[in-house]
Amino acid sequence: MASLVHSEPGGTANWLEVGGKGLQTTARREGEEWVVNGEKLWTTNSGGWDGKGDIERVVCRKVVDGQINGDAPGVNPAASIIVLCITREIIAANPKDAYTILDEPELMGHPATTGPHSRFTNLRVPASNVLAEGQAAAALIEQSFTASAAERLLREHYARNF
Repeated sequence: MASLVHSEPGGTANWLEVGGKGLQTTARREGEEWVVNGEKLWTTNSGGWDGKGDIERVVCRKVVDGQINGDAPGVNPAASIIVLCITREIIAANPKDAYTILDEPELMGHPATTGPHSRFTNLRVPASNVLAEGQAAAALIEQSFTASAAERLLREHYARNF
């Protein structure tokens, strides 16, 4: 199962606004790895059926020289976005506490879906697992939400009218 891991416990609606704190999960580069820290919630099927994940596309803010890249005045917040591909094998190669599922919230009306509350604690991801960075990463995520919203609206329209 593949998942988009974007939403966070504090909300993510303002994730691309200047000064917005909607995306708090960070990734900082250390040599040939990215180190991920933060919590995610309502991440559709990210824990897999066994709680270990399969393929997670994790949305983070890059930390450069100790600061989140998009927090500087006059910098577009999209510049700090990075999407990393985290696989079951990467999770297994890290210490046990680097990836933890904290809770499995009830998803009313979606019995075949999981949406765990998970935590990344110094999870190391190979640098080669970057799917997108900067504006390209932000656009990728925006397209993901746009496509799913349009699909849902079409299904609702057809359900009401046909």
